[in-house]
Amino acid sequence: AGCVVMLGVSITDFVGDWSVYLPGWNVVNRGIAGDMIEGMELRLGEVASLNPSQLYVLAGANNFVKHPSASAEDIWPVYEHFLDSIKTMLPDVPLHIISMLPMHSICPDYTDFNPKAERINVLLKEAAPRYGYEYIDLATPLKDEDGDLKTKYTIDGCHLNENGFRIWADLILKTK
Repeated sequence: AGCVVMLGVSITDFVGDWSVYLPGWNVVNRGIAGDMIEGMELRLGEVASLNPSQLYVLAGANNFVKHPSASAEDIWPVYEHFLDSIKTMLPDVPLHIISMLPMHSICPDYTDFNPKAERINVLLKEAAPRYGYEYIDLATPLKDEDGDLKTKYTIDGCHLNENGFRIWADLILKTK
């Protein structure tokens, strides 16, 4: 079988060598800092050329960071188009969609972000049967009682640290 592709943004990119967290897995890290859903969609041809055995996707945060006035309902059609493109270009590849993660108030992009991310996560969970992917809820184990990213899992309020990567990897290991 081919490699496992982690398609995402800076949160994915910053993991670096996924084999540290997923020993024995042949993982290609295709996280790009600052990428939006539309950019990830443009990279699907490259992903398909890798002949992946599985695809894990973490997307959406930068759409809100770069368009702070956008609502979840503004971004959801963009995400759905992306999901349609994945199913068209990689119809036989098992797809795993990671929930959007909350931010902590120390992150400069925190204002109004978490409620939008939570709404997208509801939509992602609801859409899973329709698109045939597994929804992985990474947000819940990483957030505190206020719905914010716990400080023990973040380097800056926006991105995960090694503790957060380990929680993520543990959830991924349960999917294979």
